[in-house]
Amino acid sequence: MAAKKRKFRKKARSLNNFKRSFKEKIIPSEESYSLAPYFVLLLCGTFIFFLGMRFTSERIFIKKTKLDVTNSQPIPIEISKENTIYVFEVRQGLSSQVPSYSELEVELLDEHFNHVYTFYKVLWQERLDNGNGGTSIYSENALEIEIDLKYAGTYHIRTTSYNNNNSKAWLHLYTKNGSLYFKAFTYVFGSLFLLCFLLLWN
Repeated sequence: MAAKKRKFRKKARSLNNFKRSFKEKIIPSEESYSLAPYFVLLLCGTFIFFLGMRFTSERIFIKKTKLDVTNSQPIPIEISKENTIYVFEVRQGLSSQVPSYSELEVELLDEHFNHVYTFYKVLWQERLDNGNGGTSIYSENALEIEIDLKYAGTYHIRTTSYNNNNSKAWLHLYTKNGSLYFKAFTYVFGSLFLLCFLLLWN
């Protein structure tokens, strides 16, 4: 009889511990409730800025221009609209040699050849496992940057491969609607939302 009572007490104690744990996890404390308005505000802000980013992300192709990788000579391009987001996509045709790499730097200069912006990426082409018992050639041969240009006029693009991979490269120039602020605020509000969520859960 005493053994049955001890078993019953153990079950009751474990049930009480489960209830306490459930309340601590599911039912937030008063401190958590103080964060709830900020949680809702950040959720709404993230959603609004995400929609703004999605609906203003349409790209319009302008032109394709061949770049001089061999001599790193600046190539002129015309920017027709001021206060506009331009997308600079540079693609390099890597050789048939595998593996192949290109440490490519692209520099944007103004009409007086003054520095405006620089972006850099290691492009590659490798033979990798395709998951089907064999191998296939995979590559990443493009780099892209969005720049909000305040002034129209003549700009120049200078490309340099620091490991002397002089395969041909082309610039694909686009304009983009909207503002870069949508993307920035989406990331900021999203990060704060996740932080607030973790604080509420813990």
